[in-house]
Amino acid sequence: MSDDSAHSDSSGNNIQVEGHSEGGWIQWFCSLEGNEYLVEVDEDYLRDPLNLFDLKQQIESSRFTYSFLHFVANTLICSFHPACPKKTNCKTRRTFLPYTSLIELYQEASELYGMIHARFIYTPRGLALMHQKYVGGQFGSCPRVLCEKVPLLPVGMSNEPRASWVKTFCLKCGEAYAPKDKNVNLDGAYFGTSFPQAFALVELADV
Repeated sequence: MSDDSAHSDSSGNNIQVEGHSEGGWIQWFCSLEGNEYLVEVDEDYLRDPLNLFDLKQQIESSRFTYSFLHFVANTLICSFHPACPKKTNCKTRRTFLPYTSLIELYQEASELYGMIHARFIYTPRGLALMHQKYVGGQFGSCPRVLCEKVPLLPVGMSNEPRASWVKTFCLKCGEAYAPKDKNVNLDGAYFGTSFPQAFALVELADV
């Protein structure tokens, strides 16, 4: 898996981050083709600085200071509010970042969101949202005949970002498969290596 998320700012130019979509950045990002495995992280979860703790060690970017992590989280939160783009006193919209393009911010924010997502899906709320996708067959079904099309779950081959793409895991046969949907090219670290087991213990305990 190539590292498409490491960037440098050679020019030192500043750009202004603004123009959030009225539906919200997170809602928009999760609705993109290929991102269907992701769930929308709650605003309260993003607001808690403890949920960003130690992410700097996992994301290889000189820009990922704690202040930058909090800024991006606040930027995502800001996009929850439809009226935000219309406010002239919005501090988030008037903040300047040393990036040469908004594309770089998008790539950095996407990876940050993915790593926060990997933590959120282990919470009760996150597990419930993933359960909705599981019972709806969003992750596909096992191709083995003996598994009788049991629903699959996303899993990472590594907890480190940019190490491998997401796979789908069958709780019945214990095998991991490439996603049937070829448009799904998410980092496996956005789900982690033990999510299927954690999901089964909580969501399928009474099944």
